[in-house]
Amino acid sequence: MKKFSWMLFPVALAFGSVTGCKKYDTSLFPFLTFKDSTGFTASDAAVPKGDSVWVGVSATLHPGEKTLDSFKVFRHYDNGPDTLMYVEKISGAGQTNYKKNFHLYTRHVTGTEEYTFRIIDAYNASNERTLTLTTQ
Repeated sequence: MKKFSWMLFPVALAFGSVTGCKKYDTSLFPFLTFKDSTGFTASDAAVPKGDSVWVGVSATLHPGEKTLDSFKVFRHYDNGPDTLMYVEKISGAGQTNYKKNFHLYTRHVTGTEEYTFRIIDAYNASNERTLTLTTQ
């Protein structure tokens, strides 16, 4: 019996470590939304080659969270690698309520352009939204 209980110990340890893992509580991540008003693109869209669009983003904290820390925008073309195109360390009033407008210019070729907007808080929790522009 003593030998059998020693054999069960590793199984119990493995089971306890798997079931004891905590998942991130995504309800505490910062809110990130696109500006949905006249003149702004807030969802995936088809755009003429060589055109431009305005995209507005707004980020806020959940109650009880510390502060917003940074904001990043990544871009990739036609399923290529991500390129960091914008980064901002947030300070002042933007640390609780961040707003930014971007004037994005599309390429002069047919394809897809994907933009990922990411907000990161002081605890390094992040949230992101992606916008895909199809140039024609």
